[in-house]
Amino acid sequence: MRRLPSFLYIGASRSGSSWLFEILREHPEVFVPIGKDMMFFDRYFDRGVDWYASHFAKGSDAKAVGELSHDYFLSRRYAERIRDVVPDVKLIATLREPGDWAISRYLWARSTGLRARVSFEEYVRRPEVLREASYAMNLQPFYELFPRERIRIQFFDDLREDPAAFAREVYAFIGVDQEFTPPSLHRKVYAARQARLEQVGRVAYRAGQAFRSFAFVNLVGGVRRHPAFERLLYRSVVAGFDIPDGALSWVREQFAPGYHALENLIGRPLPQGWRVAS
Repeated sequence: MRRLPSFLYIGASRSGSSWLFEILREHPEVFVPIGKDMMFFDRYFDRGVDWYASHFAKGSDAKAVGELSHDYFLSRRYAERIRDVVPDVKLIATLREPGDWAISRYLWARSTGLRARVSFEEYVRRPEVLREASYAMNLQPFYELFPRERIRIQFFDDLREDPAAFAREVYAFIGVDQEFTPPSLHRKVYAARQARLEQVGRVAYRAGQAFRSFAFVNLVGGVRRHPAFERLLYRSVVAGFDIPDGALSWVREQFAPGYHALENLIGRPLPQGWRVAS
């Protein structure tokens, strides 16, 4: 019988999704394909549900089956596709304070080919960047199309403060043993990094996207998770990035007025640190 996901991570990027991917893969009652960011409901929907389902065939005995693609919350169309294909699915989103998110998003872009001459201030003013951190707008379609009890909103702040409690909440939500302690619980996964050579980082990222376009999602996932690949192409970010206070304040000012609406939508208060930062 064809198996489809019982849960999906829909967003946001740079908010712990890679860590979440690891602790889900490590749980004995969960199956998640090795290819994170399958992008079926956004980029590759024309490949059909059978193609999508083939990635979950090995999870036939798992109690929970899912996948993580952090751009699924960027369009109502994607939300409608999810509803049509997996109407009973559970949805997980992790939100990160927009200023903190913007820094991480910029550093990620630098590691995947953004030219060094593009400043943080220039980058965060791009419409697609601002769109991604518009959490209330991104989540609204899901609250219109799915029952509230099947949407779980988490905060990156809670992951930082208590990863064990964060993991237990996710495990409980998807219906698996919440007392399991994953090996990656206290490990940083895909923390801020930069390409050892700007051109190499750009080529590696484009190659990964090309392989995805040819349906080699699991191959890309396997290579990305290999420690040797990470050591060869990237190094940790320790210095050298100028984040002007004025630019960071500007980012936070764009989103602070919408915090009340976001709280009303998700039915829970935002972390206090969001308003302190703003």
